[in-house]
Amino acid sequence: MNRERSRFRRAIVGGLLAGTLVIAADRPLVVNPNRLIIYSQKYDKKLVVVVGYLWMDVSGRDVGNVFLYPHKEDFDNELPYSIPVTVSKQMLRDKDKINGMYVVLTGTVRFSPGDGNDPELGGAVSISDVLSCVPWSDPQHPRALRLAGEPHMK
Repeated sequence: MNRERSRFRRAIVGGLLAGTLVIAADRPLVVNPNRLIIYSQKYDKKLVVVVGYLWMDVSGRDVGNVFLYPHKEDFDNELPYSIPVTVSKQMLRDKDKINGMYVVLTGTVRFSPGDGNDPELGGAVSISDVLSCVPWSDPQHPRALRLAGEPHMK
């Protein structure tokens, strides 16, 4: 378990270093996507790092809606637990690598009061100004199985 946490921390740091220059005062908060949905007002205008399942509505070269789900099962079962993401140039360039994957995403939270996806506060949460979005795990070939040395996952 500690090895997994260490790998997770290294992946987040790697994700930050891969495409993010962050001033010390703007150090991102590591947030669970469920917490971000439930307590979105608390994170408004904050830079966050979140790991979740990314779905991009891709049609040819165009990208429509982009959502970050806590779990692939939430997407598969059309559950309303998702966070809209404003696509960045890096995400467009890497869409084939990140679409349908678990990703480490660094961006700024935007909260809008009123109707939306926040069940407690009655508002909508989204992530914009994405600084980095890197693959974390492929649901078809989960990290845990690869790391455990499953022969068919190498």
